[in-house]
Amino acid sequence: MFNWLFKSFRKPKITRNSDELFLLECQLHGSHYYSCHTLLKEEKLFVGEPVILRREIDNEYDKNAIEILTQHKVKLGYVPKKHNTVIAALIDQNCQIEANISSILATAWEPITITIIMRLK
Repeated sequence: MFNWLFKSFRKPKITRNSDELFLLECQLHGSHYYSCHTLLKEEKLFVGEPVILRREIDNEYDKNAIEILTQHKVKLGYVPKKHNTVIAALIDQNCQIEANISSILATAWEPITITIIMRLK
């Protein structure tokens, strides 16, 4: 069913939990335009915290844009354009895609790294 997905990633790997597939770990992009740095200063973002991935179909710059939001729907940024094609297609097919904050480097231009997985069951 997902043969095309495996061709898109060099080494897809099943995580420790056999019902999920690791898709991507990346820095979010555009955080300096949104609330990310403010939330970090207020200590409201934490490693391990789930984030929401939402397609932004009407984005004029990227037809595959995927917004990254907090659980309270505060926009943090985007999945980088160079990595979003396959994940956007999976979201569009209603696959169960989840993400969380995997690291924070508050002094970096793009301070948050997220991990994206797909639930297989």
